[in-house]
Amino acid sequence: MKRWINSFFILKFSFLYQLSLSYPIAAQIVTDTTLPNDSSVTTQSSTQIINGGTRAGNNLFHSFEQFSLSTGHTAYFNNALDVQNMNLSH
Repeated sequence: MKRWINSFFILKFSFLYQLSLSYPIAAQIVTDTTLPNDSSVTTQSSTQIINGGTRAGNNLFHSFEQFSLSTGHTAYFNNALDVQNMNLSH
């Protein structure tokens, strides 16, 4: 009986491991609502384009609930040229 239970758990673990390899976890950028002007994120091919944010003088603030990129992907902050400092919070 004990041998059967061990075999069952090994089989179950093996199945779950294979399942995790066949469905990659998608990286994502998710903004939150803590700033007066939220950021927005759009996707073009393998680039996440981040617009908006809250401006204070030459400073730009972004706040994210999640910020994760897959290998080979890029985050592009599309801000005005006169922004001198960008502050990111999580």
